[in-house]
Amino acid sequence: MSNNKLKQIGQKESFHTTLENLLEGCQIIDFEYRYLFINNAAAKQGKKTSEELLGHKMMEIYQGIEITPMFSILHQCMQERIPRQMENEFIFEDGTKGYYLLSFEPVPEGVFIMSTNITKRNQAEEALKESEERFRSIYENSTVGIYRTTPAGQILLANPNLIKLLGYSSFKELADRNLEEDGFEPFYERTHFMDIMKREGEVKGLESAWTRMDGTIIFISESARAINDKEGKIIYYDGIIEDITLRKKAEQELIIANKELVFQNEEKGKRADELVIANKELVFQNEEKEKRANELVIANKNLAFENKEKEKRADELIILNNVLDFQNKEREKQAKELILANKELAYQNKEKGKRADELIIANKELVFQNEEKEKRATELTIAKEQAEESDRLKSAFLTNMSHEIRTPMNGILGFTELLKEPNLSSDDQQDYIQTIQISGARMLNTINSIVDMSKIESGLMKVDIKETNINEKIEFTYKFFKPEVEIKGLQFLVKNSLPSKEVIIKTDNEKVYGILTNLIKNAIKFTFEGSIEFGYEKKGKYLEFFVKDTGVGIPKNQMELIFERFRQGSESHNRGYEGSGLGLCIAKSYVEMLGGKIWVESEEGKGSTFYFTIPYNSISEEKIKIINAVSAEHKEVEIKKLKVLVVEDDEISYSLLTKMLQKISYEVLHAITGVQAVEACRNNPDIDLVLMDIRMPKMDGNEASRQIRQFNKDVIIIAQTAYAFSGDREKAIEAGCNDYISKPINSTSLFELIKKHCNKQKMNN
Repeated sequence: MSNNKLKQIGQKESFHTTLENLLEGCQIIDFEYRYLFINNAAAKQGKKTSEELLGHKMMEIYQGIEITPMFSILHQCMQERIPRQMENEFIFEDGTKGYYLLSFEPVPEGVFIMSTNITKRNQAEEALKESEERFRSIYENSTVGIYRTTPAGQILLANPNLIKLLGYSSFKELADRNLEEDGFEPFYERTHFMDIMKREGEVKGLESAWTRMDGTIIFISESARAINDKEGKIIYYDGIIEDITLRKKAEQELIIANKELVFQNEEKGKRADELVIANKELVFQNEEKEKRANELVIANKNLAFENKEKEKRADELIILNNVLDFQNKEREKQAKELILANKELAYQNKEKGKRADELIIANKELVFQNEEKEKRATELTIAKEQAEESDRLKSAFLTNMSHEIRTPMNGILGFTELLKEPNLSSDDQQDYIQTIQISGARMLNTINSIVDMSKIESGLMKVDIKETNINEKIEFTYKFFKPEVEIKGLQFLVKNSLPSKEVIIKTDNEKVYGILTNLIKNAIKFTFEGSIEFGYEKKGKYLEFFVKDTGVGIPKNQMELIFERFRQGSESHNRGYEGSGLGLCIAKSYVEMLGGKIWVESEEGKGSTFYFTIPYNSISEEKIKIINAVSAEHKEVEIKKLKVLVVEDDEISYSLLTKMLQKISYEVLHAITGVQAVEACRNNPDIDLVLMDIRMPKMDGNEASRQIRQFNKDVIIIAQTAYAFSGDREKAIEAGCNDYISKPINSTSLFELIKKHCNKQKMNN
């Protein structure tokens, strides 16, 4: 079996291993709808095992499960070779249900399906819907009026009972009325409502009079609460209203009746007093008459007849007095009955007051329940939105990553296969090789972005502050991107504003280059005609950089989102540009690490200008002169033919390095472990250069370099590794290495590095 075939098998197995470890379900269906691959997550979602599914057709396995909608989308993807996505409900043989988000991606073998379980999200949506329906039922069928107004009194919300209570036929009619401006003279002044609300934030049981649409007046009891925003500012009032007109009328009638009874009692008491006075007068008269009668009897018995007549009249007066006394007792009885009636009315008033208090408590309880339900509804809404956004971003990211990795991989594998064709012309070979290089660079850029983002989020990305010539960095960036810009037919402009005596500052050289690189790549990607300009100028204690283009611009609703992870101006499947969506997020993180800020100004269809700042930490003018003098004296020398030791345990990497070193070496030695590297240097003291892999079996590259330095101080050691994490370079230098280069190794960069240290060694000698 050929090496290329073995490599393809290894890559496929590595890919399957990666899919096997994902939490999402992954499966590959061939053109006959058979399972070619299925990971444990997908088998578990379908309540089967991988062994039950592999090699079998879908419809044979899931005969008792409704999968017709899914099968229809799968069929379209299979025929049209266009990615698809859908949500599907599965009803399994045991009666249980499951909801899944399915993404269909065409692959050479058939269709790749990724499934994400969204059952909990759908259940949350159903619970929210049920909660909203219960709240709506309470709101619409409540026996009290419910409203919401602005602080200025504009009515925003009113339930049917409140609309009916105020005599309106619709909410639109009621909404034209302002509670603060149109209210009728209240039972208690409504300004008192505003005073209490501003002081306490709520009103409880405030009674007032309102005017209905037909002009009639009703009395109401009002309880309300102020709702504040995050800054504590009142945004609206929520309240409930109870019609207490009948109670108020009953209280008024009771007050009038009490006053009438008191008046009648006072009148009857007055008449009783008059009768008592009359009785006393009659008694006095009787006594006087009896005295006179006795005197007449003594004086003249002859007047006996007359005395008898007078006695008869006295008896009549006694009878009259008895009648008056009976009437007085009757009136006193009536007065007592009136007192009892008054007490009964007072008791009834207390009972009505007690019932009113109970209604207020019930209303408070209802308000509390409504607030709790509103709070729960808000929380469920937020949770639903967050779940939907998370699912959408995850789906967009996975789809984009699949595209960004599979597309260049397809180019690499496809054109590598074409290179095997016999009788290829030289032009075709160069064209295929160039395509492979472009695809490889694109894939490497995607992987580097993911690695950089991971290092930033895990805190492994550190800032390396050192002296940097800003004008040289700008000039290098300009030369690097100029060919790519000119290929698109664009004008490329650059602006340097600092004189040579001020251009050397202290900053992280690589991060400034990384920021400019991401911004200029974006400008090239989104500009199809016109120009791209970049540069900087000094503003106070900062340098302000800019990258300006005449491209498509950015929609206003995307201006803030573009700096987030995995976000681009478009996240649809049919967008017209490539990229992982991490570049601007990485640039923003770098700027903030350096103590600056980043922002964008853009107009859709007219272009964008990205700005960022870094602190202007300058060094002394004398030091700049010394640096420039040293640079002027430095004379570059040609690299002589070298004896090189390549320490590398990967055969392909060793073979690549050997080919690269042919131009500058006369002998290349090979070691596959750190132990062998130390032994080779001990046995060959004339070795000029060691390319030291850091990660190796038995002894790593750092320890090997440390031991070599114990007996050889002059040999040039350059560390090379695929694990380019923060601090690796410092560890290598500390172990004795002269410099550090990360894989994949570019031959030009490697030669520049070797030339640098050969020149330095020549000057020292």
